[in-house]
Amino acid sequence: MRQKHVFMFPGQGILGPEVLDILEKHSTFKDVYACGCEINQIDFLQEIKKGNYQKIRENKYYSALVTITNLAALSWVEDWEQPEAYCGYSIGQYSALYAAGCVDLESLFRIILKRSELMLDSIEKQETGMLGVIGVLEQKLLDFLEEFNYQLEHPVVIANYNCPGNYTIAGTKQNLLRIGEKIDVLSPKQVIPLDVSGAWHSYFLKEAGEGFTRFLEGVEFIKIPENVINNVSGNFFDKELSLIKTQLGQHIYSPVKWDLGISSLIENGFQRFLELGFGKTLATYNFFINREIRTLVINSPEVAEKLIISKF
Repeated sequence: MRQKHVFMFPGQGILGPEVLDILEKHSTFKDVYACGCEINQIDFLQEIKKGNYQKIRENKYYSALVTITNLAALSWVEDWEQPEAYCGYSIGQYSALYAAGCVDLESLFRIILKRSELMLDSIEKQETGMLGVIGVLEQKLLDFLEEFNYQLEHPVVIANYNCPGNYTIAGTKQNLLRIGEKIDVLSPKQVIPLDVSGAWHSYFLKEAGEGFTRFLEGVEFIKIPENVINNVSGNFFDKELSLIKTQLGQHIYSPVKWDLGISSLIENGFQRFLELGFGKTLATYNFFINREIRTLVINSPEVAEKLIISKF
């Protein structure tokens, strides 16, 4: 009996010269690339060739490029049996919506661009950032933050629930510096300042999220994403379109509950997971969420071809 499987899309990608070979060699997704470049008014390959990585790191360009590379990986498995479910991490959730047939290509890139613009407008109003905290139990981290945040105007919050013992916290840069001085009491394995523009997936972006919901009211969805995991709830999206658009707005200022989403899929009988994109971040998270499931990383056409031959 065929096991149910999931396509997963990361929220991060590669930006260096190594992406050139992959993007230039394979023309199966040339329409995707052209659409992403036209809507963002940029030629990503040319910017990479020039070494303009700082420009590409800007949120609106980076979000589009991650989506392009995700859809490149999707094109490599288009001849394979389609999955029963989709999920994506942060911006990767929109690759999942596209793969599930919920939005068309042009709408996808316009949605991503508007989302990035609203986020940037909102985050520039505060000096904020994020820290990765590894090797601390969730409840201990929550208790620590509750005590730390007592009477603070801008509390530090968990923005990403990645897997057991792996979380991202968000707050003002000043408060994150103070956290760094005190968090040793939890004996973390690592505390990592993240190279990001601001406190993503936190209350600092509520204004952006509300604006995004209003924008989505004018966007046509081809179908309801009943088989796509919602980062906000950690479960499948609702069946009511207006509520789905509200949840996508909330997604901007709510924590990513990746661990809960994968656990929900496992509870629903999913045992096979494919990460479509560059890197193996989601596969690593899945390993620590449940070591009995199988996760493969599709980061080249050659790997995809072997997968199709072996039938996973």
